[in-house]
Amino acid sequence: MQQDNSLSRLTTKHIDRKDPLWNEKYPLSSKYKSEWVFENQMGPNVLWLTEWLCKALELKPGMRVLDMGCGRVMSS
Repeated sequence: MQQDNSLSRLTTKHIDRKDPLWNEKYPLSSKYKSEWVFENQMGPNVLWLTEWLCKALELKPGMRVLDMGCGRVMSS
């Protein structure tokens, strides 16, 4: 039987409001498994910051974002 090592298996979870990383303000970020976040984070709440920033920038289809490639690619 082949093992599934896809990123979605490692990062996607069912929302658990008891999870310390669950936050109603950041529904997309709250879908990641806490274990994966803790193992890969480079700073405090980088996924929350990314989700907030994407909303604040009002990105539209066709716009481009330059990722400078710092850290562990968690917020890319």
